[in-house]
Amino acid sequence: MSPEQTFLSNTMSINLKTLCLEVKGERSNFIRANLKAAINFIHRQNSLQFKEGDVPNSIRDLEDYIQAFNHLCDAQRYEQASNLFLFPLRKINGSVIAKLLGIWGEYQEVIRCSQSLLGHQSSRIDLLCTRLVGNAYYNLNDYQKSEEYTKKSLRVAELTGDKEQEAESYFILGSISREKSDYTQAIHYYETSLEIAVQLENIELEAKLVQSLGTIQHKMHQENEAIKYHQRALELAIEANDRHWQGITLTDMSLSYLELGDYSKALELNEKGIELAREIGNRAGEGWCHCNQGKILARTGDIDKASRKFQKSLEIFASLNKPAAQQDVYEAIAFVYLQLQQNSIAISNCIKAKNISDQLGISLAEHCRQLLIENANLD
Repeated sequence: MSPEQTFLSNTMSINLKTLCLEVKGERSNFIRANLKAAINFIHRQNSLQFKEGDVPNSIRDLEDYIQAFNHLCDAQRYEQASNLFLFPLRKINGSVIAKLLGIWGEYQEVIRCSQSLLGHQSSRIDLLCTRLVGNAYYNLNDYQKSEEYTKKSLRVAELTGDKEQEAESYFILGSISREKSDYTQAIHYYETSLEIAVQLENIELEAKLVQSLGTIQHKMHQENEAIKYHQRALELAIEANDRHWQGITLTDMSLSYLELGDYSKALELNEKGIELAREIGNRAGEGWCHCNQGKILARTGDIDKASRKFQKSLEIFASLNKPAAQQDVYEAIAFVYLQLQQNSIAISNCIKAKNISDQLGISLAEHCRQLLIENANLD
């Protein structure tokens, strides 16, 4: 890409020609060096051409853009830095770098980049970055910080009339409530967000919200209702060309079919989910697929293969530093062995799950809680 070409992000842009002119007129050696470095990294990243529809699989695939972002911040060119961080990669389904980092589980990097911009840009960018930080903390299972940042972003969005960020904030708050098993509050937040998303004709957000409502129906053991929500969410995600949420929806829908006893359908959906997760580098999604496959295979009686799937899931979540997800897997393993009346193995996994739940301050699955109480009484 030549210096005359411009990156466009809605109404914002990075003009490389202007940056080159700034280098020539800059008196500070420090700032001039950082601007030169940023330009070089952008040019080098642009030389890596992705095919239409391709999505990079890890932060390594976009490391030059990240380096350019760092140098722009060091040069105090925060407008250009924010444009780059929020720049939609047109050849990669319009995905924004900040979104891709989230898909790959690079939540600490999302927090670092977002906080680098806070207080240096417009109120709109501050609002967006605050919401991004809240979402990242949610995915890191720090629900207290997530709620703190998200409620702040919600207040600002409501005051400024930014309906899109208001809806996104309600979505995160709904997810926090869901993790706390407060399903009534979660449904309220999700439905409030959904009403706004429909008004805005934001199909991508609508897909996430309908899928999330389906997940709550599953947690409430309303499997047929959950499937209806997930089927609608899948249609919306396909319409929005959002492969990330297509994969999540397929994976979650497989659990409802599992509970209904349709194991072949559950495995079919799960295989499609894991394929999409691998395509876009969604390691967390891949981890959930392995866990769900373990549950399905255990129901069919293939315990050895199920155990391998559970172990693979644990390895992925350990590599992503997602202890809450590991807790879910340990609880799933415990449930399998509890059904097989192999209580010693079930207890061992419940203890591992409890150690995590105590550390994070989140609830333990009822079957594990009851099993540990019974075991303590026997001792």
